[in-house]
Amino acid sequence: MTERFKWSPRVASRTLEETAFILNQSQMVSLNPVGTFVWDQLKSTSKSLEELTGLVTEEFEVDSKTATHDIEEFLKALINESLVVAEHDNVSAE
Repeated sequence: MTERFKWSPRVASRTLEETAFILNQSQMVSLNPVGTFVWDQLKSTSKSLEELTGLVTEEFEVDSKTATHDIEEFLKALINESLVVAEHDNVSAE
């Protein structure tokens, strides 16, 4: 079973000049370039942590270990604020 993440469709957001702005409980939150990149990836389709890590390491100068840790922490924060939802991919190994 693989956990996949996607943005909550109930969240209002807009990306302007490479900065994502998210309306969260009547407050506007802006994301840094890496956060905006991850957010935009989650808006298009659900992604696993491994997929996000691969995309971030391709796009930015960061090693895989650091990217994985930072993305995990970012996803936890987004989930706690109900901005992102986690879903489970039921893939059976045969």
